[in-house]
Order: sequence, then C-alpha cells, then structure tokens
Amino acid sequence: MKPSDPKELLHEILADAELDQLRRTSLDAGLTVVRRTRRQQSVLRVSLLAGLPVLLALAFALAWRQLPTAQPNPVVAAVRPVSPSPVAPPAPTQVETISDAQLFALFSGRPLALIGSPGHQQALFLDGPKQN
Repeated sequence: MKPSDPKELLHEILADAELDQLRRTSLDAGLTVVRRTRRQQSVLRVSLLAGLPVLLALAFALAWRQLPTAQPNPVVAAVRPVSPSPVAPPAPTQVETISDAQLFALFSGRPLALIGSPGHQQALFLDGPKQN
C-alpha cells in the first residue's frame, strides 16, 4: 500500500452520496427543531406581553367594582324621646375593716409586712408570689 492510500480511502468514504444525503437530512431536521423552538418562545413572549395589559385591566375593573358607592342620605324618622324611668343607684358595697392581728392570722404561714401610714397601709408578702 502506498502512504496516500488511507487518505484516498477516507475521502471515498466521506464523499459518498448517501452520507451527504444523511448529513443534509440531519442538518435540516436539527434546523427545523431549533426554528420551531424559537418560534414557540417568541409566541409565548408576545402572548405574555399582550395578556399583561388585559390582566391589569381586569384587576382594575374588579377593584373598581368593589369600591363602595355613595349611599343616599338615610331618611330619619321622628322619634319621641322616652323619659327614663328612675333607677335606684346601686347600694354601696360595704368593706369590712380588719385589724392587723386578723390580717396576720389569715396569712399565718407566709412572711407579711404592713407598709404605710395607719388607715392607708398595704400588705407586702416578703416571700414573693405564692407558687401553686
């Protein structure tokens, strides 16, 4: 074999008419798919851009429809005032005053101190709030 024979063989294989036809068919199919994809994407973009104003108009129409409308002035009927019936004021509740010794007896288990001037004293528990 001559050294140029492998190159000639390769050229013969690649120059085959059937292989050329296969390449063209494959290229055409690929281009068709790419063109279809681009067309679908552009249609989708145009549809979204055209649909956006329609959606906005619909939203404004629904919002406008839900706004409260001005109500006509209500008719006021003449009503005679009713004199209130006399009600007795509630009886004041009586607070029983106990002595210091009685207060300490009520809370015998807890440390307690009375703070303030006589008659205005407040009870202060020295152990803090009782835990249940």
